[in-house]
Amino acid sequence: MLLNKKRPALLIFSTLIGSLLVGCSTTDDPSSDNIVLPTDRELILNGQFANDDDWWVAGAGLTVKNAEGCIDIRSPGSKSWDVILGQGGFGLIKGQTYTLEFNARANVDTTFKTLIQHQGAPYTTYFSKNISVTDKSAPFTYTFTHLKKSDADTDFQMQLGAQKPATVCFRNISLKIN
Repeated sequence: MLLNKKRPALLIFSTLIGSLLVGCSTTDDPSSDNIVLPTDRELILNGQFANDDDWWVAGAGLTVKNAEGCIDIRSPGSKSWDVILGQGGFGLIKGQTYTLEFNARANVDTTFKTLIQHQGAPYTTYFSKNISVTDKSAPFTYTFTHLKKSDADTDFQMQLGAQKPATVCFRNISLKIN
């Protein structure tokens, strides 16, 4: 009887591919998502503003001093997203509860929107609150449960446009998995 010398290699390759496919899943179970959970449950990087790393800004400048990030809004534009302080690079898991905390103040009374959305079109909003601040630093805390399907590509934003010129300052920004 003649043996096919290619068959053992093919069998090994098929077994390897099959074992890799067994780990794939398309269920809504959070344990099957490709979202990496940080060990400390904190999703925001550098929320203590040790420097301006990890943050992006649109339509204004960011100054970091004394563990506080301040946005100097000289041209607020006509839309809330014309001036943004933001950070991406994290995901949300369906059914998971999150707590967002931060302190904010401004040199003039102003209102802005804080939100978490899909990073890119169609910009699905998962969390949104309008925030009013004065010249006194105030704490803000919000808890929400992500009810939509898991999203590995989300974005946290403070949308500061469409207001009067102001300097708005933040400290202790935290988004934690409960």
